[in-house]
Amino acid sequence: MKNNIFTAILASLLLLPAAASALKPVETVLEITGSVGTVSMSPYTPAVDVLSATSNSYSGYYGSSNYSQSPDSIYFNTGMDAYIAMYLLNDEPLYIIAPYIRFGTCSTGKDIKGAPYDNYSDESVYQDRKDNFDMSFAGVGVRRYFIDSPLPINLYFGADIGYFSTLFMGPKSQILNYTNPDDKAGSLVEKNTINRYSGGFFGVHLETGADYWINNTVGLTAKIGLREGSGGINGVLNSTDKYNNPTAADNTTVIQQVNLSGMYFSTGIILSFGRKNSGKPPAIAEKEAPPEALPLVTQAMEKGDAEYSIGDYKAALKSYDTALFYTQNPVIYKKIANCLFNMGQIKDAKRLYEISLKMEPDDGALRSWLDMQK
Repeated sequence: MKNNIFTAILASLLLLPAAASALKPVETVLEITGSVGTVSMSPYTPAVDVLSATSNSYSGYYGSSNYSQSPDSIYFNTGMDAYIAMYLLNDEPLYIIAPYIRFGTCSTGKDIKGAPYDNYSDESVYQDRKDNFDMSFAGVGVRRYFIDSPLPINLYFGADIGYFSTLFMGPKSQILNYTNPDDKAGSLVEKNTINRYSGGFFGVHLETGADYWINNTVGLTAKIGLREGSGGINGVLNSTDKYNNPTAADNTTVIQQVNLSGMYFSTGIILSFGRKNSGKPPAIAEKEAPPEALPLVTQAMEKGDAEYSIGDYKAALKSYDTALFYTQNPVIYKKIANCLFNMGQIKDAKRLYEISLKMEPDDGALRSWLDMQK
């Protein structure tokens, strides 16, 4: 199943340049989110499963890296993500494709104290273990936005592929084995420490969510997702006995299997860098809305007019923007420009006034006003 998901996402991303070539850039967006969720990591640490100060093996955690006898086999995780996406508008404006670059972190681990640990040198041994499996992620992906939703939000689903690594992070492990919980230092049997793991593995994210724009610059976003990523990272074991003497396993390179697959929920902010119409205004031809979109256009325009009449320019702008996705004419560009002008965004307003004038050159009043602004 993982291989099928991985292959499908990879194929989609390879076809993205061809698909995007027919789309028009709209704006660039930065998204910053924080997340909480679960991962499938178990507390098992193979660095100490058979590496001991004696010939006896640890039986309590000996076995597969998917060890599941412990109630701690599911870890919670937190993370931070940053996206930079370019919104590309389809010729039939019913959706937006947004290729993006993603960098994020997945932080998870456990601090387990006083866990029984059987059959070590015929003694009753306890264990304190601190595992930290923080990883970073860098990848590329694409989102498909549904901009014809009747809700005041933009719904989307997306997928990305990338690489989980220990770069910028410091995953590590420490395990203390002792016989007397009341005197851990005095009854220490062995100490195993990995100060830092290194390495990484490929992974994917599948997610769906919604954006809500407060104004032209700032918005809010929320999403749920599925993360698939597992592999091995390397660590150098620092192993000493109770006398602080190195064991035979000291300085041995070991592999820790990490499984960061799981569900997550993220929320955060989105920042728009504005519409990317650099230079002179483009020559935009009028375009009528398709018949099935006419009721939505009419509703959006009437709603925008009502909001504009009471001075709610932000709300009116959003309503006019909804209509703009379906139709392009000088009237709607002028209405959007009026909103921007009243919101103090004079430069952006003038650009849209110029677009409106190009579409309707006979608008003498608008031409005269623009000439006075030069």
